[in-house]
Amino acid sequence: MDDDRRILVQGKQADSDAHDQAAGDSPRSDDEALIILEPRMIPLLKEAIRVAESD
Repeated sequence: MDDDRRILVQGKQADSDAHDQAAGDSPRSDDEALIILEPRMIPLLKEAIRVAESD
């Protein structure tokens, strides 16, 4: 999480198959990227969300 309380996500770049699969559900704008989060990252993402939601 950065100083502006944004959650920064690091993962593998999605390949063209993943882009095609996601395009119908979640079109991306020019300044967005599609990344893949491995299952091992789920607990870290949950913790980041918990911290972001706390005040």
